[in-house]
Amino acid sequence: EEINGGEACVEPRSARAKARSMATSSGEESDLNRLKTKVDGEAVFRDPETEIQRILAFQKNYYAILKVTKESDPSQIKKNYYKLSRIVHPDKCKVEHAEEAFKIVGIAYDTLTNPAKKALYNRYASNVDFNAENADTYADWEAKQATMPPVKIPKWLETILRIRGVGFVCMILLIVIFVPLLLIFLIILLIVAIPTRCIAGCLCPEKLAEADAKAREDFERANQQEGGTSDNV
Repeated sequence: EEINGGEACVEPRSARAKARSMATSSGEESDLNRLKTKVDGEAVFRDPETEIQRILAFQKNYYAILKVTKESDPSQIKKNYYKLSRIVHPDKCKVEHAEEAFKIVGIAYDTLTNPAKKALYNRYASNVDFNAENADTYADWEAKQATMPPVKIPKWLETILRIRGVGFVCMILLIVIFVPLLLIFLIILLIVAIPTRCIAGCLCPEKLAEADAKAREDFERANQQEGGTSDNV
């Protein structure tokens, strides 16, 4: 049954202790790793105690918290956020962990309505097993990404690159090395292509002559079409 945030809240025995067991018994546990691609219709939120337990159980899965999908429209995300935030707002709800749940809901909404944050969160969701007890939260994962060590350059290379003019010298060396290699490749190509044509002329001269004639016709036809186009312009 959907309720309004203004209704009185019932104090639970222990919201955090019951969160995981409730999620398992409700069958929602299997959805933790699945970011659905189809909208399931209007979301229904229940009493404050149930919602707080659900939020704490699925706090790593922002889509599950707001009952939306990757394809959900921003207006639907906003609508679900307002419904849920009214239910667990700590000013109206005195259920244990209401403040913590309210903060999680706010973070989920802020993340999924910001395109840049949502794209980064989707990367997190594809790399993390939500079911794992020791899985990183999104905040922890994001912090690790920011503190990942940069690619280390060997000290000898770093020392060389600090010398003035080394970059220019390296560019000259690359040109000196690659230009001759390119010329050698072209020469080898010509050496292979010329004998191949001679062999083809000896073994099947008629087919070679037909191919040459067709190539000339195609070339002349292309030139005529270009000439006609330029005249029309």
